[in-house]
Amino acid sequence: MIFYLDHNIYLYSFKDYSIEKVIKELKAKSIEFIYSYAHIEEIYTAWKESQGKYDRKSILDRISEFTDDLACKPILENRGLIIMSENPISCYSRVNGIDTVELIKSDGEFYYKRNKDFYKQLLDKDKEYMNISNYDYNKIWNLDAIKLNIEKINRDIKNVNKIDRMKQLNRQISNDLKIEQGIYNKIKEKFIDLEYVIEKLFDTLEKFGFNADREPKKANSRIYDTTHAICATKSDKIFTADKKFAKKCEAVYRYMGINTKVVCCPIEEISKILLSESESVC
Repeated sequence: MIFYLDHNIYLYSFKDYSIEKVIKELKAKSIEFIYSYAHIEEIYTAWKESQGKYDRKSILDRISEFTDDLACKPILENRGLIIMSENPISCYSRVNGIDTVELIKSDGEFYYKRNKDFYKQLLDKDKEYMNISNYDYNKIWNLDAIKLNIEKINRDIKNVNKIDRMKQLNRQISNDLKIEQGIYNKIKEKFIDLEYVIEKLFDTLEKFGFNADREPKKANSRIYDTTHAICATKSDKIFTADKKFAKKCEAVYRYMGINTKVVCCPIEEISKILLSESESVC
């Protein structure tokens, strides 16, 4: 069984020593833990924003300790995600060489403002969306406005590869890609398609207010959340202490037909939940 820990759990492990103890117990029972470049990008961003004061070594060492250097890595050449051995420091060196902090900040600010304005206009037309965060997952994807939004995304797909940014990143989605329920098995071996679909579904949920983060300071973390959701598809279970992220991730996984279980852990119960989930079968 493979577990994926959201970045916040690694951070909490420095305050709650029982987490480290439980991780060791679970690894002795053949539970594997994996990390991804999303963790490393968050570390690099924190270090850069602190002007070098952030203790990156401690968190990189903690990730290495918990995962035994098992990394989830995308293969862009028409393949999916793979699990391979790579020390987090090596991954950090690669991330450090491709500085995306300003790009992510710019994207975060853009999507925050766009989604805020969109949601305000939405509520002016239909107050029903004030309660969308409480809706059942199936009801969310069956709302007429959300279905129309996905239809529009699909109509626009033919032009995605023409966008300058896609060309700059040297990325091309499949010409026949179409977002639909149960799509995961069709695209799981095509990382760029998988990334595109999950990003668009998370974005749709944010636009329509489903457990959306309305604080400007969380705009950047939203982008990392999406990347964690993408990489965690290689695990049996993803653990997070972020309730809003957990609900969005679960909604996207349900729509796409991804079997990874999303486990939300109250901060004080992380160790207890890790143990209980190790005893249950996905």
